[in-house]
Amino acid sequence: MSLSVIVRALVSSGATPEMILAVVEAHEGEATKAIDARRANDAERQRKVRLARSCHVTSRDVTVTSVTELAKEIPPIPPKENIYPSPPKGGTSQKKQACRFENSGITNLPTEWQTFAKSKNLSDSQAAREFEKFQNYWTAKSGGAAAKLDWAATWRNWILDVFERSGIRPAETENKSIPVSEWTNDRWKKAIGLALQAGSWQEKWGPPPDDPKTICPKELRNLWTRKAP
Repeated sequence: MSLSVIVRALVSSGATPEMILAVVEAHEGEATKAIDARRANDAERQRKVRLARSCHVTSRDVTVTSVTELAKEIPPIPPKENIYPSPPKGGTSQKKQACRFENSGITNLPTEWQTFAKSKNLSDSQAAREFEKFQNYWTAKSGGAAAKLDWAATWRNWILDVFERSGIRPAETENKSIPVSEWTNDRWKKAIGLALQAGSWQEKWGPPPDDPKTICPKELRNLWTRKAP
């Protein structure tokens, strides 16, 4: 194998210039030794020929050093170092685990939870009261159903259930463009029902039905007066 073939093979295998240079230098050194050895062998052969001629003996001894044998003496090329190690199998992300409420780290009503409750027409005091109910319920609950992956989503479902229990759907309370002065009797009935269920009247609805300054229809005021504590 010629030196050019060896170099091409090294380049194809990804050897560094330093490695190729070391192989070339080693090859040249071995080639020089081989040439010197051949010269020595030729000289020895010629000496034997001359001696054989003088003794009427013909010698046909020939010493040949092949390039293949020379290549075997070249130090092996070290493997290419991998500077980009593969990441561990499975990655580094960890799957979120379900936990009970008391292990969630939530001890007070989070701001985003309160904001969601207010978006569904609950006052701050009502949201705090619902959070207390929520906390007591899930702390006391047993079984696998008491562990949740997303407690924020569980809270949102809890608040939406407040509307269902009070007979008011979220879609009917999210329309904040309708002023209280334009409420229909049906809307007033639902507002009174929500206030009775929550135990308090919301200030943004104006004076409560039992207040002399209220704008609640007269025929509906008794619903609040009769049932309010």
